[in-house]
Amino acid sequence: FFFQAEDGIRDFCLSRGLGDVYKRQILGDVAKYVDKFKSMPDKKVLIIYTGGTIGMVRSDKGYVPKKNMLEKMMRDDKSFCDKEFTFFSKSAENFIISPESIYKKRIWYKILEYDPLIDSTNMTYDMWLRILKSIEENYKKYDAFIVLHGTDTMSYTASFLSFALENLNKTIILTGAQVPLSEVRNDAFSNLLGALTLAGHFTIPEVCLFFRDKLFRGNRTMKTSSTHFNAFESPHYPALATFGIDCHMEWDNILKYSNTGENLRVFNNFSDKIAVLKVFPLMPREYL
Repeated sequence: FFFQAEDGIRDFCLSRGLGDVYKRQILGDVAKYVDKFKSMPDKKVLIIYTGGTIGMVRSDKGYVPKKNMLEKMMRDDKSFCDKEFTFFSKSAENFIISPESIYKKRIWYKILEYDPLIDSTNMTYDMWLRILKSIEENYKKYDAFIVLHGTDTMSYTASFLSFALENLNKTIILTGAQVPLSEVRNDAFSNLLGALTLAGHFTIPEVCLFFRDKLFRGNRTMKTSSTHFNAFESPHYPALATFGIDCHMEWDNILKYSNTGENLRVFNNFSDKIAVLKVFPLMPREYL
């Protein structure tokens, strides 16, 4: 929706039998943001690709990662890349540039692909520190960050980053997929495009997780399904944003932008000597 022109909205309403009143309501909601975005420069986003299902391809051994495949698919997809604008832009500097959104903005982004790409079940403390370092080293160069990650440990990584980054004034979004972008029927497309749209248009100064049209506070999430596209929930905190026909931002639920002028503080000296003990009735004292 965010990379459609006004004609696309009219066609959408017509195809679903929606009247002029509904069409004007959608266009009116969009118009509220257009003037605000016009005065702002296009955002630059760094996509940190750690691995996971989202960029995998099918093989005799199941889904496997393939080097540089994700960037190729995004460059070849008109929803992610305006090839002519990217090619002819003198200031592109190897950025991939999105089509102009309905808010009259483009998103300039690069992909930092890790080698090797890992399945999230193989996530380690050292990998967490590597992600943290990638954000710290590029913090002044980009307006927002997306971390592409496997789903099994995504919530853990989001929680770690949320406590490791203090005075955060930029958007960080983790996302992934149950079915890779290389498949015809997948959830990778909407998750990736949704995360890129949010990162490229809004300043959400916290670590978030985006999945199945919902943006959550990262350290409040948990994976609840390995077989459904609606794989994550935030049981004890409401969504920060929801995608439908338009994007509904819940600004009251989002951490406020800090105007203190304090620089980003990165904490990277955590202990990995941690265990979780579930207490239950009649537990013998010696277990403790």
